[in-house]
Amino acid sequence: MGNRSRAVLWSLLPNSYILNRFLEDTCVLVAVAYLVSRGALLPRLFSRHARGDRLMLAAVFALMGASEIVFPGDRYPYVPYTLAAAFAGYAGGLPLGLLTAAGITAAGLLAAVVGVRLPAPLLSFLSVVAAGVIGGMVAGMRRRTFAGTALLGLSGLLLGGFFAGAAAEGAHSLLTLLFPTRPVTAVVAITEAAYSAAANGFGCVLLALVLNDANERRVAQQRRVQAEQELAALRLSQMGELQARLHPHFLFNALAGIAGLCLTDPAQAERGVTSLAVLLRRFLRTPAESSVPLGEEMETVRSYLAIERLRMEDRLRVVEDLPAEALALPVPRFCLQVPVENAVQHGIAPLGRPGCLWIVARLSRRHLILAVGDDGVGVSPPPTAGAPAAAPHGLTLLTDRLRLAFGPAARLRLCRRPAGGTLCVLRLPR
Repeated sequence: MGNRSRAVLWSLLPNSYILNRFLEDTCVLVAVAYLVSRGALLPRLFSRHARGDRLMLAAVFALMGASEIVFPGDRYPYVPYTLAAAFAGYAGGLPLGLLTAAGITAAGLLAAVVGVRLPAPLLSFLSVVAAGVIGGMVAGMRRRTFAGTALLGLSGLLLGGFFAGAAAEGAHSLLTLLFPTRPVTAVVAITEAAYSAAANGFGCVLLALVLNDANERRVAQQRRVQAEQELAALRLSQMGELQARLHPHFLFNALAGIAGLCLTDPAQAERGVTSLAVLLRRFLRTPAESSVPLGEEMETVRSYLAIERLRMEDRLRVVEDLPAEALALPVPRFCLQVPVENAVQHGIAPLGRPGCLWIVARLSRRHLILAVGDDGVGVSPPPTAGAPAAAPHGLTLLTDRLRLAFGPAARLRLCRRPAGGTLCVLRLPR
């Protein structure tokens, strides 16, 4: 290769001045893409159903593309107006591409009215229209040709974006040859066209990458929120169902205690019915909330124990050890009522002697510990070594409620007391 050939080849390579302008304009392009990605119009991009917001989207891209027409300057190798129109057509379809081209043309005409000299008005108009059409056609071809294939995904999106940007700038270069604005040699014209086509193709890829990534993250966040809302609704539904099953469980135990008095002591049974009516009236008056203050839960427990004392009289002794600061803390409804019922019905009632029931609360830095113990007959022995004791039905429902409400942060344990009887311990997050 001769010296002259090497000199010609060297002249075709981009110099540091061109590379510097390319990097500067790329930074501006990234900033524009970021701003668009943070806006409310992002969901409408890459969608064939963006009719409602096409005018706003077209205005955004038209402002980006009109910068070179309204504020003439050397932005080579990028050609902003063909880049904006091509990407608008590629991202939002042919209608958005044509609307963007119309917006760029309107901005150019407005600039001419106020006295800004336009660089080849006819060439600019034809170029942006051609760019918008090419971008829309490439998007349609990609959807039709690669439907159901991997190329419809991110890789296809980026390849199509590069082709749309490069082809749109190629059309602009061809129009420049047909309507020349300055005398240049064929070598220089081809070199500039190649650089601009590559730059605009890269610009479309950059815009597509940033905006598509932002849209994917937005869609993923929406799906996570929707999944969380559905899970929360499911948990509320399940908790409501469990609580609805606990109401008749409590009512059955209270009525069973009163029924035992009907033959032995009718007067006591009558007082028991009155006490139960007061208790049920409180349930109906209080909203069906999933949690109540510990003090309110204790009022329910005391009302129930008052009914049971009518039947068991002196055979039921109750000891409470509840710190005052714990009474205002919210707890799941029936979290004490159910263990107390089971302690009375399955622990103390079968005894042939008086029994004692303990209700204890303790506070730690992160948890509220509630314990219900009795010195009754105790839980049934485990069927196999190391297996947990079988929980009565009400405790099973309560365990499900705690799991739905708190997950692993809450715990219910049922075990034998060393001195005899049963101990039920609940650990609730504060």
